[in-house]
Amino acid sequence: MYLISKTFFHLVFLTLLLNTVFAKPQRGKLSQNYIFYLHNKFPEEHTLDEKHPEYGKSEYLEILQEFKKENFVLITEKRQPNTDVKLYARKVVKQIDSLLNIGVKLNKITVIGTSKGGYIAQYVSTYLANPHVNFVFIGCYQEADLQNFNDINYCGNILTIYEKSDDAGVSAINRKTTSKLRINKFKEVELNTNLKHGFLFKPLQAWIYPCILWAKQKYKAMDKLNENYQLIQRNKVVLDTFNLFDSTRNRLIPIAFYHQKAAKKTQKQKLVIFNHGYGQNKGGDYLAYSYLTENLAKNGYAVVSIQHELTTDSLMPLTGIPQIVRRPFWERGADNIFFVINTLKKSNPTIDFKHITLIGHSNGGDMTALFPKKYPNIVERIITLDNRRMTLPITKKLKVYSLRSSDQPADAGVLPSIADQKKFAITILKLQNTTHNEMDDNGSEVQREEINKCILLFLKSK
Repeated sequence: MYLISKTFFHLVFLTLLLNTVFAKPQRGKLSQNYIFYLHNKFPEEHTLDEKHPEYGKSEYLEILQEFKKENFVLITEKRQPNTDVKLYARKVVKQIDSLLNIGVKLNKITVIGTSKGGYIAQYVSTYLANPHVNFVFIGCYQEADLQNFNDINYCGNILTIYEKSDDAGVSAINRKTTSKLRINKFKEVELNTNLKHGFLFKPLQAWIYPCILWAKQKYKAMDKLNENYQLIQRNKVVLDTFNLFDSTRNRLIPIAFYHQKAAKKTQKQKLVIFNHGYGQNKGGDYLAYSYLTENLAKNGYAVVSIQHELTTDSLMPLTGIPQIVRRPFWERGADNIFFVINTLKKSNPTIDFKHITLIGHSNGGDMTALFPKKYPNIVERIITLDNRRMTLPITKKLKVYSLRSSDQPADAGVLPSIADQKKFAITILKLQNTTHNEMDDNGSEVQREEINKCILLFLKSK
């Protein structure tokens, strides 16, 4: 939910697309947790539909939705171009003072800022000078800041998040040690998404979830975040994100590994490998199906989601015969899968590699369909979510399942005939109320639940 004051709060409604509405703070909300969210510079200077040349669209509304799910009172606005950092920080301080005046407790307030918004948040921390308010600074510190912004002094419960591949943000430990105000708590999280500064353009759980923990005053839970790679605990599911490297192809392969927090060591977990749809090389797509990957992990599977596209890759052709011009991209994806399986075998004795399932959406579904043809007798099942170009394998040695969208048909010959479906026990199921683009985290709760239920039924079938 969102709160707005008659004098100073600008309310962003997802459904009204940034129309400004005014209302008085409600005293009934005083016990809830409040978040001031201060976005990065790009949305300040562009519309929300415009794309950054390297990082794609800044998903401001999608980020807000992640915080909304957690029932925070969210205070935010899309700032005007050329906003003065210090003046805006003074404005936020007045907003916080107004909340305190109506009885909101100090530790119930969290200021989260990304990039330029993070610099605003740092000045809010300095000007407010209250050690009990929570702050999260994301991708917004460089060593030169000690000279360029020498009037910043951290104060409060401070969490900083930075991405290892991002030149615009590094560890702020030197800012902590030179700050002259009181810091009650201090924690840093280093991410390794390989998305550079683009990591904060997307609602990645890798940084969203630590923000949620901090804003809910779950400071001890933050101690469980591994400092070498991102470890997220949510609904008894652990997410590790790290990079593999295939030296034979000189290929970096980022992966996300979902597994149960307290899996039984005596029982091996069956492996599911997920392959995302085409994301135009923006990166981060391997984290864009969390409703599915997390649910599989909660149900006892070890789930690996592979980032198949890198920002340095050439774009996939959108013209020409797909089966010809896109085949090299599917081949590369199949090679990625093969490398990941063999690499995991070396260090994960608790995983059952005799019963592997591949799942893929759209372009990832095409590489999923190709894999058992290129590398036979490795996987037990494949599940495609609306793959449209690569022919599904027709064999009794493999269990094949495909969920189809309501709006985009497959190319001729991609789906087996009714006779072959019966002969080879291939299951093709059409989802009447789910479009092709609603099969990732963009789908509704009802759509996600339907897909999860269908996939679990297939995985548990004999």
